Amino acid sequence: MIFIIIISNAYEFIYEALEFKKANENKARENLSALIKWSENEGKEELEYAKNLSKETYNQEKVT
Repeated sequence: MIFIIIISNAYEFIYEALEFKKANENKARENLSALIKWSENEGKEELEYAKNLSKETYNQEKVT
């Protein structure tokens, strides 16, 4: 009887540990996904800024 209780408790502990690990992995994936989206948007903004800067520089040189 005691052996069954010990095995049951060990199973419950392992199950909870795996659920905790799964939750942390899911949170890490969400954070990574958000970071990737943010970096893609930042990259687009930087590219757009560079394009606009190049146009401004071109237009300034054209006027001069």
